[in-house]
Amino acid sequence: MQSYRVLWLCHQRLTPKYREYVDRVKRDKSVYHIRSIAQISQFIEAIENENWD
Repeated sequence: MQSYRVLWLCHQRLTPKYREYVDRVKRDKSVYHIRSIAQISQFIEAIENENWD
């Protein structure tokens, strides 16, 4: 039961801060939001194809 309390607190307090952080850094960095197993392959392909000049 205690783990459910921790999960709720994380969702309530950390999630908004995390979303704010992602919004702030995505202006300068690439942000990937992987939502499925299929997107893992797309992500790997995308980072392999980036220019590393």
